[in-house]
Amino acid sequence: MKKILTRRTNGNETESSNLGKKKFSIKINKKLIVILFFMIVIALGFVIKNVVMPNEGLKEDQYTVLTKKSNINSIEVKGEVESENSVDVCSNTNNVGYAVNKINVKIGDKVKAGDILATLDTSQLEKDIEYSQALAETTSEDAKTKLETAKDEYENLLNLNNNGQNEEIITAEANLNSSSITLEDAQKNYDNNKALFQAQAISQNEFNQYEEALKKAQSDYDKAKKTLEGIKSKLEADLDSKKNKYKEAQVAINDNTKNIQLEIKQKQLEDCTIKAPCDGTITARNIEVGGFPSGILFNIQDLNNIYIKVTVKEVNVPDIKVGQKAKIKTDSLKNETIEGEVLGIDPVAKSEAADTLSLNDTSIDKEAEYNAKIKINELSDKVNVGMKAKVNIILEEKEAAYIVSSNSIVNNNNSHSIYVAEKQGKQYVIKEIPVSLGTEGDYDVEIIGEERYDGLIVINDPMKYKVGQVVNIKKME
Repeated sequence: MKKILTRRTNGNETESSNLGKKKFSIKINKKLIVILFFMIVIALGFVIKNVVMPNEGLKEDQYTVLTKKSNINSIEVKGEVESENSVDVCSNTNNVGYAVNKINVKIGDKVKAGDILATLDTSQLEKDIEYSQALAETTSEDAKTKLETAKDEYENLLNLNNNGQNEEIITAEANLNSSSITLEDAQKNYDNNKALFQAQAISQNEFNQYEEALKKAQSDYDKAKKTLEGIKSKLEADLDSKKNKYKEAQVAINDNTKNIQLEIKQKQLEDCTIKAPCDGTITARNIEVGGFPSGILFNIQDLNNIYIKVTVKEVNVPDIKVGQKAKIKTDSLKNETIEGEVLGIDPVAKSEAADTLSLNDTSIDKEAEYNAKIKINELSDKVNVGMKAKVNIILEEKEAAYIVSSNSIVNNNNSHSIYVAEKQGKQYVIKEIPVSLGTEGDYDVEIIGEERYDGLIVINDPMKYKVGQVVNIKKME
C-alpha cells in the first residue's frame, strides 16, 4: 500500500515538472514573436522609405532642369503714375462769390477739353441779366433811379469802411485787441511760472493752470483774428458787389452802352460754367457743392506724356543710373509687362523721409528715401495717372547663364555647392557638385562651374536629401 502511494506521488511530481517546462517554452515563443514582429515593421519601414517612397518620384517643383537663360539682377520699387504736363483750373474774378451747385467730376475721371467740370449757382446772375435787358427797354428816369440807389448803397458802405465806422469791424477789432492783451498776459504768466516750476518753487498742478490759461488765450486770440478776417472778407465782397451794381447802373443810364453791360454779365455767366481747358485726368478737386470757388479748383494731368515716380531706398541709390531699363507692372495690366527706363533720380531725400531721420537711430525703418522718375516707353490705355505701379529696375542682365533658385545653394563656409540628381543606370542618385556664384537676383542666382550642363537636374531644396540617396524622377524616365 505504501508503494502504491509512493508511485502516485512521484507521478504527480513528474507531471508538475513537465507542466513547468511547457509554460517556459510558451513564454520564450512569445518573446520571439514580438521581436520578429518589430523586425518586420522596421524592415517594412526601410522598404517604404527607400523603395516605395522614392518610386513616387520628385514633383516638378522640387527640382530644376538646368538650361541657359538670361539672368537679370534688378531692384524692385513701387510708385505712382504721374504726368509731365499738369494744368491747374483756377477761379477768376468773374465767378468769385457764386456758390457751387453742381460738380460733374471726381478724382480719377478722364475729361476732354471743353467738358463741364462744375457749375455755379447763377440764379441771381441770370436774374440780373434779365433785369439789364429789361432796363435797356425802360425809360431813362427809371434808370436814373436805379443808378442813384446803387450809388448810395455803394458810397454809404464805402464811407463806413473808409472812416472806420463799420460796427462789425469795430466789434471784431475790439475783441481781437482784448484777446491780444489777454494772450500777452498769459504768456508772461506762463514764462514767469515756468521758471518757478523749474526751480521747484511751485507744483505741477499750479504750473498746469498757467499752461492751460496760455492755451485758452491763444485759442481765443486765433478765433478773434479769424472772425475779423472773415468779416473783412465778407465786407469786401459786399463792397465789390455794390460797386459792380453801381457800375452796371452807370452803364445802363446810357442807352448806347447797355449792350456792353449785357456782355459783362454774359461773360460772368459764362465763367460760372467751369470747363476743362485740355484733355487729361482729374488728379485734384478742391471745391465742394455749397462752397465758393477760390484758388485752384481742379488739377488736370495729360495722359499723353506720363511717367512713374518711384521711391528708392538710400541703400539702392548708388546702383540706379540714368538709362537703365525697367519692367513696369500695374494691376490694370494683369499679366502684362511694359518697358521703361530710368530718367533720373533726385539728388536729395524726400522731405518726409528726411524728417524721420535721426543721427542716433540706426533702424533700417528710418533710412532715407529718394524719388526717381521712370519713363514709360510703351503707352497703354490700361495705364492711367494715379495708378500704383511696381517697377523692376534692371541693374545687370547676362545672357546664356545657368540660373537656379537661391534656395538650391548649399553654403559650406566660404564655398558653395548644389545637389543634383545624377542618373546611374535606371536610378537617380543625389550628388554634390561645387559651384561659384555669379549675378544674384532677389530670388535666384547664377551658378558657375565646370560640371554644369544643359539637362542637369538640380534639387531645389537640398536640405531634405543626403548625398548618395536614391531618388526617382518619373518625368525624366
